[in-house]
Amino acid sequence: MKIQMKDNAKKYLFLGLPKSGKTTYFSLMANHLQQLANKKENKLYFKYLPTMIPDNSQDGAEGNIFKTEDLASDFIDDCMNRLSNQRWPKKTVYKSSKGNSYSFELGKRYWFFKYGIRIGWNRFIIDYHDYSGEAFDVAFGRADGMDAITQAIMDEANDMKERIMTADGIFLILDSNELFNGVETSKYGKIIVNLLRYIQEKAKTNIKLAVIFNKLELFDGVKINFKSRVRKQYGNAYAYLGSLNYRFFDVYPLGKIVTNEDGGIVPPPKIIPRNILDPVRWMIEF
Repeated sequence: MKIQMKDNAKKYLFLGLPKSGKTTYFSLMANHLQQLANKKENKLYFKYLPTMIPDNSQDGAEGNIFKTEDLASDFIDDCMNRLSNQRWPKKTVYKSSKGNSYSFELGKRYWFFKYGIRIGWNRFIIDYHDYSGEAFDVAFGRADGMDAITQAIMDEANDMKERIMTADGIFLILDSNELFNGVETSKYGKIIVNLLRYIQEKAKTNIKLAVIFNKLELFDGVKINFKSRVRKQYGNAYAYLGSLNYRFFDVYPLGKIVTNEDGGIVPPPKIIPRNILDPVRWMIEF
């Protein structure tokens, strides 16, 4: 029996506005996918992909010489350790000119009959890039109000747009509390409208878009029809969704939250996510 790896892998972008909770969500999703793949190793496989970063210890200009590091697995391990100790994930020390970058590959076995049984794998790569808020402003917001736009911010904004153009699917993480109860809903809506317009005009025609309402623990278990609220409160954004292959998802990444003595919100002692794998199951169909 021959196991054949396909050369082409579909690529998916994990994208969220600043402070949308994407780091917590991504860490928990990756951890759950790894556990699921370990249970179904004959049907799925999961592996973190190495990250290429500038090696300043070598002679030569920065950016021309690179070394490979297991940043993705180290990043997820650190996030999971902090969450298990009721602490929030922290920002990483390394910062590239195009934002922190982590990715993993998920493989799904396929079968077909022709001259006997042949077994292979469909490959899916999910990239997470922690772009700065300024990069979102430059790419899809109102950059004219910024005091200074550095080349690093421009690089991040351009990198974001390039990845959107080449992605087979996008996981768009939205902070539900900020989206509907925040003080800057107008700015939030403006960025979403411009982002969806760009996806409609520049992305692949068959791109899949998972719109994820995150942080639903903050709504105290009250079920809300977010689709209806988006249609009413963000009508311009909703109009662009009509031409895309999209689906809404309600996600509770922590299961619940805890308010400490200082009034701050922290993860619960035992994290029990709800619906956390629904978006990736729909996107990759497994």
